[in-house]
Amino acid sequence: TARRDEGVEALGDAEALLREAVRLAAEDPVQIARLVDLLMARARVDREKAPELRTEAKDLLERVIKGDRRTADAHLLMATVLREEGGDPERASWMLKKARKLTERAHERNDRIDLEFALLALMRGEIDEAEKEIRELGQKDPSNHRVFAALAQLLEARQLFIPAHAEYLRARERTSANSLERQQYEYELARLQAII
Repeated sequence: TARRDEGVEALGDAEALLREAVRLAAEDPVQIARLVDLLMARARVDREKAPELRTEAKDLLERVIKGDRRTADAHLLMATVLREEGGDPERASWMLKKARKLTERAHERNDRIDLEFALLALMRGEIDEAEKEIRELGQKDPSNHRVFAALAQLLEARQLFIPAHAEYLRARERTSANSLERQQYEYELARLQAII
């Protein structure tokens, strides 16, 4: 995780270290979740390799979920992969409910689960419900770049392209300079700029 935080130039090292950790502890849900999180972040910026990265992520998660049904992070990550690839929203929702059930009430993971539920609602076209949840999360944690990116997606769904662009700018401001997340938001900003 520390190598990943150093930015894009350290990603190769970070991925190699995580793959080695997973090789040494093939059933460890923590190491697998870290590797999957990195694979998914890569898929968001490398559109050419995205399908194979998401397939690998799902395969890893299936293995963890089958081996240990009590791993909340694996269920949350599986819901995210399913949503991001346009998969079955019902299965994604089931995964999120399972993640919620396995998460203590005060755990920070609950905010990530709430955000994922909101994005699923948006995927289903339940825009008002999604907006209410996303705005509440933004008030709760104004430093969370994922919340601003979610709000940008929502505004784009309403065809409010200029406000969506502004929210992606806010999301980008809350990421580190060389991160995959910053690359992702720069892509989205350029894409929206072309529409505007």
